[in-house]
Amino acid sequence: MAQAQAEKKEKLAEQGEKALAESGYQGTNLSEIYTDFTREKSVFDPERLQKLAFPTFRRSSTTFIPVFRYLRDAGINNAEELYGSPYTSARAVCERIAAKSYSLSSYRSQYEKHWQGKTTAEIIGETSVEKVAIFIPHQDPKEVDLEALCDFIESHNPDDFIDPYSSFYRKLCSFYDKLAYGFDL
Repeated sequence: MAQAQAEKKEKLAEQGEKALAESGYQGTNLSEIYTDFTREKSVFDPERLQKLAFPTFRRSSTTFIPVFRYLRDAGINNAEELYGSPYTSARAVCERIAAKSYSLSSYRSQYEKHWQGKTTAEIIGETSVEKVAIFIPHQDPKEVDLEALCDFIESHNPDDFIDPYSSFYRKLCSFYDKLAYGFDL
């Protein structure tokens, strides 16, 4: 009888921990995503993140959200798998990103005049951190040095930038996410 009660208590505790963990995923904010997505090992379970946090991200006004890393971690490697998956909110985020451009047309001429032909590392080393987030997305995706860009992203977070540069940084994170982990829809 005492053992049955102990087992029942243990089961209730496990259910409580699971519910708490799931409510924690629902409370995940985008700043946590921007600081996690480049880590070698994510702190998030990709399936729970897709099911519990991305519905909130889908309703967010933020367009550029790193999503491909978490799709890959959940075993989604192409558009066909994404459209066949239960991750409808992540798919909506991907579609919203695909409809936008990572580069800002108002900075195209500055990029072409001063930065075109330079490497990712040169751009990072020769301009302000705020401008890195503006100019790197103008590079041809095949020419982007993902390692240099990852190092840059890992050494910053959106809170390091004042508006409007924080949105440029978030866009840069999404650009890296697409290049490193993404696929076309």
